[in-house]
Amino acid sequence: MLVRLDLRASSAEEVVGGAGGWLCDRVRQGWTVTVAVPTASQTRALSILGVALRHPSDEAPGGALSLVLSGSEPEPGTGGPGRHIQHRLSSAARAFKTHALAAADLGGPAAGEESFWLTGPMAGLVDETAAVDLSVSGQP
Repeated sequence: MLVRLDLRASSAEEVVGGAGGWLCDRVRQGWTVTVAVPTASQTRALSILGVALRHPSDEAPGGALSLVLSGSEPEPGTGGPGRHIQHRLSSAARAFKTHALAAADLGGPAAGEESFWLTGPMAGLVDETAAVDLSVSGQP
């Protein structure tokens, strides 16, 4: 089964700093992960994590989930239902994220846990370990 996760975020730095370890662990489990950001910066940091960059004008198959790094639940009407993700990074993900943080000039070692929100029509299907098809309907 193809497991695909298509995200959109405000920057590559946001992805690496906020959810890089979780994404690295997903890639290591065989998921295909793409991220659309407004400007193509810090592509090396994303590639260290195994994440492919997608141009925002390139439609993700069926849409994309949005990454929200605020500490509170996203506002209603900002992209569909939200799913709070709390993830303890594997040792490998911590190592890869530490290198990705350095490549993105964000410095410091990776923390052992990440906490963030995903929003989109099918965000509720996402959990820490489930292998689900996350190609979703909606506007990128």
